[in-house]
Formats: sequence, structure tokens, C-alpha cells
Amino acid sequence: MTRVARRFIAAALWTAFACGAPSALFASPSPFGSRVGLLGAPGKPFLTGDFDGDGMPDAVWLVRVAPRAAHLTVAPDIVIANPWEPGAEALRDDGEPLAIVVENGKTHRRVLLHTGYFDQQTGVSPAAPVRLAKRSSAAFLAFAKQSRAIRNDILVMGTPAGIDIALYWNGARFAVFWPDEEP
Repeated sequence: MTRVARRFIAAALWTAFACGAPSALFASPSPFGSRVGLLGAPGKPFLTGDFDGDGMPDAVWLVRVAPRAAHLTVAPDIVIANPWEPGAEALRDDGEPLAIVVENGKTHRRVLLHTGYFDQQTGVSPAAPVRLAKRSSAAFLAFAKQSRAIRNDILVMGTPAGIDIALYWNGARFAVFWPDEEP
């Protein structure tokens, strides 16, 4: 698939779910549980990168978490994490309009990363709420220059202030790096 086609599909999915996407966009059944709706084609991650440096590609999935209901569940093998607020792992009762699931390519461990911060992505980057910065890319090198903790591929997110932030694996969990810069 060409880069232009991938961006078009990502923009269409992002626009649809940011405006209250119908559940028809979710893969059925979701591999992440009935409460976690997968955006995009089943079996096709949004992007892949080696976040933990083990040489195996890890998959990133864009998802939407439905409001809490007795009949909806998150798959039992999913670890729920909020890298922006460690200790605040619980999903919101009213759902999460955007979250990501990262699946480790070697261990197949799956982590659902969520935060209210994702809600702010509407309008910041309509083509993609997160993008990949490979270890050798200029974006990666700019972040790695500012933090020794950044060693492998990272996810980059824009902010309303115009400053990109990095979501990276620190060896134990996903963490967020906010650079010291002005837009």
C-alpha cells in the first residue's frame, strides 16, 4: 500500500471515529475484548516498530474503548496502562474515544495505552494521532539527543501547543518524554 493510500485511510478512519464513529467500523469480534473496538482491518496493525529493541517488530493498533457496561469486557491478557499518569491505569467509565494497543512481536504481550490526552488529538494531526520514528530517523535522533532513556523506535504525537512528544519503552513500561522546546 502506498504512503498516500495509507494516509488517506488513516485520515478517513480518524475523522470517522473522532466524530463519533459507529460501531460498524470496529472489527468483529475484536481481538482485544468486546469493550475495545479495533479501528481498521482485522489483522492489520496501524503501524509497526521495534519499541523494545529485541529485533522483532511490535504492532500498534488504534482502538476505541466503549463506555463501561456489564456485558462488555477487555481481554484478560491485556495490560492497561496510562503512561501520562502512572498509577491511573483504570479505564474511564464513559469510555475512551482513542487509545492504542501495542503488541510485543516476541512475547505477544499486549498493552492498552490510554489517556484523556488522546482526546486532544482531534485537529492536531488529522491524518494520524501517532506516527512512528524509527531509530535512524531525524525525529528519533532529535528526541534521543535530549533523553538517554530513548533507545529504540518511538511513537511521536503532536500537541495543541505544536510541540511533538515521544512515547517510548523504558525497559519496564511505556513512558512519555516532553522535550524542552518552544513551538
